[in-house]
Amino acid sequence: MNVAMKFEDDIFISYAHLDNVPPFEDQPGWVSRFHRSVEIRVAQLLGKKPKIWRDQKLQGNDIFAQELVDRLAKVATLVCVLSESYVQSSWCNRELDEFWKNATGDLSAAQANRVRVFKVVKMPVPPERHPPPVKPLLGYDFYKLDPETGTAMELDPSVDPALGKDYWVQVNTLSDQIAKLLRSLSEGPGPEPSPGDRSTVYLAHTSFDLKDEHDAIRRDLQRHGHRVLPDVALPLNAEELKVLVGKQLTSCQLAVHLIGRNFGVVPEGSNESVVSLQNSIAAEYCGVGKLRRLIWMPPGLEAKDERQRELIAALKIDERTYRQGDLLETSLEDLKTVIHQQLETLRSADAAPPRKPPGEVIRLYLICDQRDLEQTRPLEDYLFNQGLEVILPVFEEDEKRVRLYHEQNLSSCEAFLFYFGAGDESWLRSNLRDLDKSSGYGRERPLLGSAVYVAPPSAPRKEHLHTHLATVIRPQGDFDPADLQPFLSEIRNARARHTD
Repeated sequence: MNVAMKFEDDIFISYAHLDNVPPFEDQPGWVSRFHRSVEIRVAQLLGKKPKIWRDQKLQGNDIFAQELVDRLAKVATLVCVLSESYVQSSWCNRELDEFWKNATGDLSAAQANRVRVFKVVKMPVPPERHPPPVKPLLGYDFYKLDPETGTAMELDPSVDPALGKDYWVQVNTLSDQIAKLLRSLSEGPGPEPSPGDRSTVYLAHTSFDLKDEHDAIRRDLQRHGHRVLPDVALPLNAEELKVLVGKQLTSCQLAVHLIGRNFGVVPEGSNESVVSLQNSIAAEYCGVGKLRRLIWMPPGLEAKDERQRELIAALKIDERTYRQGDLLETSLEDLKTVIHQQLETLRSADAAPPRKPPGEVIRLYLICDQRDLEQTRPLEDYLFNQGLEVILPVFEEDEKRVRLYHEQNLSSCEAFLFYFGAGDESWLRSNLRDLDKSSGYGRERPLLGSAVYVAPPSAPRKEHLHTHLATVIRPQGDFDPADLQPFLSEIRNARARHTD
């Protein structure tokens, strides 16, 4: 397939010849095998055999001929096989530079939001040593790291058949993107995704121990036609990273963050990891637009680093985690299901009225005993549907973190509802005293109202409960929204007075 009759070749494979030396004399080299694999898979995807070219001459003392320059100008896409040998080869760097020079001409290096260069990382090379044209590009890693030793092993089924599955997964992913770009170049690019495009997902970079899971989510989203950002490598400078991540998030409606056992890379100018920084930036975008966030951890996650243990613990109690988002500890397949459900919900919400800015949403702290969590669900759902941001206590952390979270809510929430059910009177009085002292926790917003919802089981002290610190709500029978109306009117009227 010669794309749009403009190109003589569909794919040029740029590689160092040392990377094609076979481990055994009677077998093809790695690049030869890779060439054949991509050719077969792209042909299956396009329905036509692509024309793939690679220079098979010895490149040691050869002169970089003008005929090679001319031919590179007529190539649709370039695949560079990155390795230590590649970055040290002046020939390989010249091939890449010459192609890039032509690719940024009338067709542009970013056709249909995809660059015409594909970076295949055969063996790891420090990012700062990648050739400049491909430094910002996301790569296709054809190696795995031993989790114990950190040693890199290239995906070569001829050496280790157990790596065959991983090899073909990467070949399929790369070939799919090449085929889509060739088709785009042939048929013309589609319209640019708009900031409101609901099929754009920010899949945050994660630590290396979750690389396979990250790649699986990316493939799944792309297979379903979604655009996945970031589509470039993240800077290793904290300020540059914040700017880039913020810019990319403006085009997204869903951000997905994978939290693993490793702390990950720390960019220059920060004490936070790249994983933590992306999460913090996304948290700021939640609530001010339509961005939703999913934070995922594998079940039974055990962090290897104290800093990562602190990050995981903080995420579980941080109120920002649950602002326009959810924290999931499920299987990877369940995460995929939730992602697609969220995307479908976002698409169907186009006709819904816009969310209120965070400053207009009343934050209500629904305080209950752990034994009453299920019983509070009808109240929580009703109050949320009335436009209130409902926050519940946490119970699954150590006592110090539970107390810290409780004090944070006392200082940041504007309304309080005490569910007086399984807890005894001393539990209620202790929480009412905390509310009375909440100004000492740094309260900045005015207190709009507080109430005690008297729930089963019945007890003499409940029947005679009196307090000047809160309105007492005594429902008759099962939950009835009408019982909450005086309290809701109280806090809404208080908000109106404070905003006049």
